[in-house]
Amino acid sequence: MSTPTAVVLIVCFALIAVADDFKTINGKEYKNATVTHVEPDGIVLRTKSGISKVYFVELPHDVRERFGYRDPAEVEAECLERVAKEWRKKDDENTEARERAGEHAKESAKKHAKQRAERHASIRGDERAEKERVAKRTQERASKEQKAQAILRKTTEEFQAAEHRVAQSYEDSGKGTLSGQVFIATNGGENVKLGARKVSLLDRDAIANLVAGVRAFADAKSDQLQLDIAAAQERIAAAQKQITVANEDVAAAHEEEEEQQANAAAEQAEAAWNSPTCQEDLAAAAVEHAMAEEQQAMVAEEQAKVAEQQAKVTEESITKNIQNGFRSGSTQAEIDAARESGKQAKENASRARQAAQRAREAVERAQQAAERAKQYRLNKGSDAADAAREAVRAEWETTDPPEKAADAAGRTADAAKKAVAAAKAEIEPLEAEKAYYYSDQFLLACYHRRLKPSRPMRRASSR
Repeated sequence: MSTPTAVVLIVCFALIAVADDFKTINGKEYKNATVTHVEPDGIVLRTKSGISKVYFVELPHDVRERFGYRDPAEVEAECLERVAKEWRKKDDENTEARERAGEHAKESAKKHAKQRAERHASIRGDERAEKERVAKRTQERASKEQKAQAILRKTTEEFQAAEHRVAQSYEDSGKGTLSGQVFIATNGGENVKLGARKVSLLDRDAIANLVAGVRAFADAKSDQLQLDIAAAQERIAAAQKQITVANEDVAAAHEEEEEQQANAAAEQAEAAWNSPTCQEDLAAAAVEHAMAEEQQAMVAEEQAKVAEQQAKVTEESITKNIQNGFRSGSTQAEIDAARESGKQAKENASRARQAAQRAREAVERAQQAAERAKQYRLNKGSDAADAAREAVRAEWETTDPPEKAADAAGRTADAAKKAVAAAKAEIEPLEAEKAYYYSDQFLLACYHRRLKPSRPMRRASSR
């Protein structure tokens, strides 16, 4: 690699060192001029009249190419073509990335939908099983009710037969007198005298049969009521399971996952447009070039002022020598050389100022073009991000809308909570009714009504 580099340097040195004639497009000639060095915007020549800078825009096209200069318009045109090609490629890449992001979102949505369907399938299976149990309990309840009624009928018949025997025995036996006092014992252990009360005499065996029959009836009714209690408890368990599943649905509503995927796709799409284009690079280079041009113009103007001052001083000195009688043949030549030097300096300063003005105008155009290109690039990135985000959300909403899933789960949970509360409300009166059938109150009610008890506590429904 070192040898080719050396060759290039030697050729460049030879190119710069050889004297040549140069002619601008305006017709100005530089005879036997040597190129001292090449700058980005022109070449510096040394002639017998001094050092001059000739800008590439003042030289013919072949000379520009000879020193590696390219027309900014040509460079910009190539840049625009390259940018257009790159942006077409980015558009295609964004489209592919957007499709991939959408497909990924679709698969994620399908996964969540499948998981939710699996959870709900278990609930549907429980519901079918509950329907079967309801039908079975209905049959069992009817059977137990028949059993309870049979017990009650038998008890009624036996108690009525016993009463009949006792009544007949009373009619057939001798009559006596029962006298005395009636006391009751309180829970505190006190005996309270009730005073005169009507007293009925009952057969002990009849009462024993009554108590046994009522107890058997209470057991049968308790078994029947226990079916309803068990059904309510099963409904509570099923509703609590629905609440659990609904909470899992809410937790898996994947709204956050959808947003993360959408933002990731948007960031990826926008990142493709973050790199500045060559137009922006050209604008930055143009700014630097303009600053250098302005600096050179200032230096050239200072040099012109110095040259003019030197020419004036030389001319005044020669004039004074002539006045003092010290005139020589070289004096006029020195004056002419000084004046030519000042003139050349003025021309250099003027051309430098013109070049600086052209550079500033070029900078303004380049900056405007770069700003348009940058804004267009940023807009492309923003549009690509919006499109990617929308593609992801569209797939989620089409396949398994997170917000709708969360709302549905919330409604299911609320309904299940109400079902739990309703089932719990059913259990309490059922337990109270069971206890009532084993109480003395129920026994006395059966006696007074002759085993035709009414149930003061009824359920709202007979599940």
